[in-house]
Amino acid sequence: MEFWQLKDLLVILLSAAVVLIPIVGLTARFTLGPLIDKFAKGRSAQIDSVAGELGALRFEVDGLREDIRELETQIRRLQDTSKFDRQLKG
Repeated sequence: MEFWQLKDLLVILLSAAVVLIPIVGLTARFTLGPLIDKFAKGRSAQIDSVAGELGALRFEVDGLREDIRELETQIRRLQDTSKFDRQLKG
């Protein structure tokens, strides 16, 4: 290939790229845009669902912690009562 042929080929390729790149970009924007929006909405709904579940789990864990505190208090009372009974018998 001669130099003038390479030059002509390069001019044709660059001209095509200048025209085709924006066309491909706009086509991708309008075809992929709705899909990306749906994906983002679905992801947002999933995150909201996980946040709601997390709040429910935190509430449940707090209730279980309170139950543990109450059981520990009852155990201490039973230990004190048992100790007192042994002292009375002893």
